[in-house]
Amino acid sequence: MISDSKNIKTALTNIFSGVITIPRFYYNMFTRDEMLAIELHEVGHYQRRKRFLLELVIVELVVITASFLLPRQLPALIALFPLLAMLMLALQALMHRNEYLADEYSASYLGQAIISVLKQLGNKYGFDNPTDSHPSIRNRIANLSKRNA
Repeated sequence: MISDSKNIKTALTNIFSGVITIPRFYYNMFTRDEMLAIELHEVGHYQRRKRFLLELVIVELVVITASFLLPRQLPALIALFPLLAMLMLALQALMHRNEYLADEYSASYLGQAIISVLKQLGNKYGFDNPTDSHPSIRNRIANLSKRNA
């Protein structure tokens, strides 16, 4: 699916339906091989969806279990904060790993095309702006470069 939304800056995959949404401006920004690399990256997410969802459920179950096991008293709730912080970091690590694996999936078919895409996105949005769900573009390029070395 092609999107004209100004809010969508990157391609997205609905991991339940498999529908890939790509911003329209990408078709003017990237070559045909780069567009295929983007699509393969998104297919990589879809291919791993069951494992990724299982990992997310496990992290959430740990949080829910911990919250029920601890008594509802202030000292116990205060003790829960470090656990929640560690679980949030674990969740972020899972999401970052998912991005690295999707990058590698794309690179396994088209090699350097995904690196070219990432460099262009880095030039447009910045190389060192990680999010909760995505590692920095600089780290993603470094990961792919190590893989190809």
